[in-house]
Amino acid sequence: MTTAINGVELDLNIEVSFKLRSTNDRQTWRGQIIGTVGFNVANVYNDILAVHSTMEREVSVKEPVSLTYFLLKCADGAIRPFAVDWVDEGTFGRTDNYTDLSLIVHNVNGVDTANILSTIRDLGFEVTVVVK
Repeated sequence: MTTAINGVELDLNIEVSFKLRSTNDRQTWRGQIIGTVGFNVANVYNDILAVHSTMEREVSVKEPVSLTYFLLKCADGAIRPFAVDWVDEGTFGRTDNYTDLSLIVHNVNGVDTANILSTIRDLGFEVTVVVK
């Protein structure tokens, strides 16, 4: 049986980004899927019961031992497990088939630059700043 989120199959080595359903963790997670696993393997990489108790307070989820997890290799090299049920489906998507864009913004000060970068990151995009 294939596991999918938002129509995207959790195949090995695909690059994805997503947010969690928890209001306590609103960051955008990005990385490469390196496997789908059960509770025991996921628990090796993180204290699943602690994370699950936080998720359980906010959203209705199944018992942790009955969930399907995927392992995400993040840019910093860390491997983090996520339950499929923890993911905000509307934010889940592949990133390995996107195009890089260059955006040039003229006549902005430091505060404006910070606001622009924050807005772009909040939308789930990665930003690299090159100052000329």
